[in-house]
Amino acid sequence: MAPTSSRSWDEVPTEIRLLILEDLLDSGCKLAPLATVSREWQRVIERRVFARIKLTPYCLADFATNIHRNRALLHYIWFCVELGEYDCRQCDAHFETLSYVDANLIARAIRDLFWTLHTWEPNGELLLDISSDSKHWFNYLTFRPDVPSSECGWSTGIEQALPENIDDDEHDWTDDSEIVRVRIASAITNNLASIDFSSSVFHGQRKESEWWGTLPYVPAITGLILRQQTRRQWSPFSLQHMFEHLSGLKEIYLEPWKQVFEDVTSYRDKSYVSLLGRLISGKLQKIVIFQNYNRYYLPFSDALDSTTSDSDTFDTDTSDAYISDADTPDSAPNMIRTLSRAAAASSLKLESFSVSFLVDAQYFFSASKASWKWPKMTSLILTSRLLGPDTPRTDIDGVLISAAATALNMPKLKSMEIWNGEAQLASLFKYQPSGGQMYASITWKSTWWFTLRPPVIRAWEAVANKYGGRKLTINMEILDVDPFTDIKSHGDAIHYLKLSQPVVRPVSLQQIRTEHNIHHMWEERKR
Repeated sequence: MAPTSSRSWDEVPTEIRLLILEDLLDSGCKLAPLATVSREWQRVIERRVFARIKLTPYCLADFATNIHRNRALLHYIWFCVELGEYDCRQCDAHFETLSYVDANLIARAIRDLFWTLHTWEPNGELLLDISSDSKHWFNYLTFRPDVPSSECGWSTGIEQALPENIDDDEHDWTDDSEIVRVRIASAITNNLASIDFSSSVFHGQRKESEWWGTLPYVPAITGLILRQQTRRQWSPFSLQHMFEHLSGLKEIYLEPWKQVFEDVTSYRDKSYVSLLGRLISGKLQKIVIFQNYNRYYLPFSDALDSTTSDSDTFDTDTSDAYISDADTPDSAPNMIRTLSRAAAASSLKLESFSVSFLVDAQYFFSASKASWKWPKMTSLILTSRLLGPDTPRTDIDGVLISAAATALNMPKLKSMEIWNGEAQLASLFKYQPSGGQMYASITWKSTWWFTLRPPVIRAWEAVANKYGGRKLTINMEILDVDPFTDIKSHGDAIHYLKLSQPVVRPVSLQQIRTEHNIHHMWEERKR
């Protein structure tokens, strides 16, 4: 019998060939052999491989050469700087700023990165990421690249998904003894240590400024992401210089942590006022700032002083507490007002602006002058601690009416959202213009019942009428959740509120929810 002739691969319909390739790509198999199948597959695989790259300081020397042919395919760089290893003796020490060795390592990595990229033309994002503390007291944390929300799955069966090493007898968060509380407080401080080149490397801001002056400008980077998983806190002074040297920046995503200790917080917040004032740039289009926190850290804030305290007992059970950011040191009203005013002034030229927990919407809107215009603003998202069940109705009405007055000066606005979220609480007010249709809308969504009163409705009717809406629809929704079991953190609140734009990176939201669920689980085990 004559051998049957095999059908040519080229005769297989293009759609079928690409479907086969997509299945193989999703299977996690090695890609190099697949690239040899055909030119068609090679092009697809190269787009996948070179679109997102993890880069370390050790790879920088050969990076430009290796990426040259596929430079146009590159849209995302995850730049990981690995900090020094340490043992439990260092874990228990107390450091509010990064050590000279680690800070110098980061400074050198940034220097080398900028010199590597400074000749590139604009194309894609840059993610600068610092290794988080995945050992000792924080061995339950994850360290991941920035990924789309579609790749950030969430399982409610958190106990089944936990890594085995979180129940470490040497690092037991459920131990209420005084010595352990002091060790945990030290670990929290170290984990949130400041990346402050001025104090750790250059011994003064003038010297640090001179160092930045020796670095080239990098026009290729159009987006910068500094996520909460870094934990270490970038000095606002260093960020000012970094933003200036990334001269092509259009988008900034910044996720600092709320400091637990008051002296560090006061200094940092004053520096953020200066940073916000420097963000007024013609090229910058979008800023998203999300100040993260962990409410389970709060009971440890006084533990470092416990050896001189008259009290020998500590209450660490926060599982039933209605904990608000208003209880934390850096929520001093004067500083919140100052930060909010700076944020309002810095937003005037932007297209999209989102700030969560660092400022309060009531002060943002009260600082906005009637003469101010936001000619490009399409999306504004702010938090306000007023959006809670214990706030007087007149205060909530006041911030919503002030928001409407500001919206009158935003001709391109597509969405304005004011929200609040913490354990057991979620609330959202949203305005959407008609967009050329007949109806604009305002929406109230929360875990508690609230009615929008006539003065608020009239204020937003004026906004709708000014920009083409013939009628304002009013939507009221009580979230179909149990606040006590479903909303364990501000991360859960964000998940259920479903804001129109992400206020935090999707992978960060997943990490926040996971961390709080782990701490909640530990608290339940103590009962």
